[in-house]
Amino acid sequence: MTDTTPAREPKIGDRVRSFDFAGRDLTGDRACFIEGDLVDILPAGTRRNYGDPTVVHAHFPDCDRYVIHVSMGVFGGVPGAAAKNSYLFPPLNGTGRTLSGELCNGVEAI
Repeated sequence: MTDTTPAREPKIGDRVRSFDFAGRDLTGDRACFIEGDLVDILPAGTRRNYGDPTVVHAHFPDCDRYVIHVSMGVFGGVPGAAAKNSYLFPPLNGTGRTLSGELCNGVEAI
């Protein structure tokens, strides 16, 4: 039986998974995602510091962005810590566009 319950929109404080590509594989060589904690939502055009106070993250003028404190990444099905303790800024679900022009919907609470 397939769960057809719509995913809840992520909220600050949630543990989240962010998918960069259309697929949502969690295992296998096509699995590609980041996991971490949703620490903020950055309004379009805003500049803020995260982590290192000497670094001001570039603003994103196109749309609001999630701010995810990364704990783990999986690339090509291989878990790794390459992105650990960094920050990721994917577009709020349904607001930004992918390179192919589709709306981004890649962040989900886990």
